[in-house]
Amino acid sequence: AAASSAAATADTAKASAAATAGTADFSAAPSAATAAGTTAIAAASTTAAPAAASTSAATSATTTASKPGEASGDKSPADTVKEVKQMLKTMTLGVKTVVWSVSNSRMSTEVAAPNAQAHKGMSEVECRLVARLIKSGLHCFAIHHATPEPVPHEEKEVLDYFAGIFTVLDARNFTSVFQLQMPFLYERVLATPAVSTVLQHFLANSNVSRYFADILLTFLVGRMDELGAAD
Repeated sequence: AAASSAAATADTAKASAAATAGTADFSAAPSAATAAGTTAIAAASTTAAPAAASTSAATSATTTASKPGEASGDKSPADTVKEVKQMLKTMTLGVKTVVWSVSNSRMSTEVAAPNAQAHKGMSEVECRLVARLIKSGLHCFAIHHATPEPVPHEEKEVLDYFAGIFTVLDARNFTSVFQLQMPFLYERVLATPAVSTVLQHFLANSNVSRYFADILLTFLVGRMDELGAAD
């Protein structure tokens, strides 16, 4: 009987110790879980902050677009397009001055030669830059079709200004540039008929009309089969 009582007492003590240990583990688990959760929330907040800011900005832009005038500091898409058009127009007028200045600057063919002859006009590298300007400029003016209701007279006006850039070139440079870019101009006129304003400007300008007519006719004669096609 004494042995049985001692065994029962020992079992009770073990059970009590196990219960105490279990309680301690149970108390520690929430603390660890809380710490881990706090870290995860902080990380999630850091990651989500930019996304929230972007979402807020997008929502604000959408609200402004749908209800212009609610927030006086925000601009509608139509206002943004209008500003870009004005900026392109201003840049076009400025570029004409730059091209004229470069085209009319006097350069020496051989700086080191004592009897070097100075001549006007652009170098080959500068001509290639002007040729690139034709492509880049006409691609930029596509913004006039970015609005649901394009304004034809605005597009025609800026294309006239753009064409005026190249009328300040001398005959040699003008011929070199447009012989290189006629295929591109041809494609742009087919894609956007308004670009024909540029061609009309050249044909009406007394400084370049003769040279451009020669370039244009030579190009078109070489494509008689395409021009005579039914489509």
